[in-house]
Amino acid sequence: MKIFIFLYPISQYFDSCLISHLRPNKDANNNFRRINEIISARYRQKGYKIFWLIFSKEGNPWEPDLSLVSDYIRIDKEDEIIAAGVSFDRHINECAYPDYDFIFNQIPEITKVIVGGFHQWDCVNKIAKYIHEKGIPVLVDEDTTELFFTRTSAFGDIPLIREDIKPEDLGLEGLKIGLYRKMRENKPWFIRI
Repeated sequence: MKIFIFLYPISQYFDSCLISHLRPNKDANNNFRRINEIISARYRQKGYKIFWLIFSKEGNPWEPDLSLVSDYIRIDKEDEIIAAGVSFDRHINECAYPDYDFIFNQIPEITKVIVGGFHQWDCVNKIAKYIHEKGIPVLVDEDTTELFFTRTSAFGDIPLIREDIKPEDLGLEGLKIGLYRKMRENKPWFIRI
């Protein structure tokens, strides 16, 4: 099964990005919701099963804490919600990270994984590395990480479908291109720029 997994679609992360990147205005909330359209066009409509990874309720690792879910995210009835095994409070206050075996034991028969969510160079990178080490094809869709908010603010709407990312799409030139490439070394789950 081909899956798209989004890490932590919670209000705390979305609200922080809205304030930091989109400079709230009358159109910001509509632009903000475009991430749903991107996920649908790139994955739902192409036969991927959508999984939403949500922090667990305190004291119950198997139960996702649905009270955390952001109003900006649309979870369809065909989608699956899975528990991280770690509460948001433990993650923040104790720097506790989920056990990836715990997460992926909730998802049977994976053949390919696309990862999005928060935060690209921390949780998203770690889970993509885990998947890669299991020998499963994996790719991070940076347009569906927190970079969505930066890119939307800088360049306007992100295309619903994007086959590849070119340096000019990101406003990269000169030394910045080298830095972006360096950050991706030995991380085949990131698109080459």
